[in-house]
Amino acid sequence: MTFVIDTNLLIYTQGPVSKGDIAKESIFTRGVVGVQVLNEFAAVLRREFELKWNVSAGAIADV
Repeated sequence: MTFVIDTNLLIYTQGPVSKGDIAKESIFTRGVVGVQVLNEFAAVLRREFELKWNVSAGAIADV
């Protein structure tokens, strides 16, 4: 079964190892990520986590 990935799941990939690993596994095996979700992910990384653009770009590339 394929499912659409939510921004929250992408945020989990940047968190603690156990939760992040589960999130990454879900994305890589069954997930589809839309452009709008990637935009929201970048906005959260910049606004909430105060990451610089190059670090945010690396997180997006990681996903």
